[in-house]
Amino acid sequence: MKLKITAIREAGDLNKERVVMKAEASTDIGQYVFFRVDTVDGQPTTSVRNTYWFPNKSINPGDYVIVYSKEGKNSEKDFKNVTSHFFYLGSKTAIWDEKDVGATVLYAPDWESFVPE
Repeated sequence: MKLKITAIREAGDLNKERVVMKAEASTDIGQYVFFRVDTVDGQPTTSVRNTYWFPNKSINPGDYVIVYSKEGKNSEKDFKNVTSHFFYLGSKTAIWDEKDVGATVLYAPDWESFVPE
């Protein structure tokens, strides 16, 4: 996996709470889907609470991917040869201060969809 979850920060404070991930290699962030899931005994379950499919965007080794719970506009900021890429779930309430929830990132380069007529 080229993207690693490193922390959930400021849980319970909607304006600050975020999940921090770090790129371990060059990758297209659009090949990843992020989930907030229920956990049992510290392990993720298939009970998905929130999802975010990242837009297509190339990122470099050492870059940070930061997902805020609040509403906002995707952006990026460079600092000392590393870029932080900011994304927003659009929640109106804090979501990371609940018991038995965790963050999961899924690498999904191949997928298929169907829209009924």
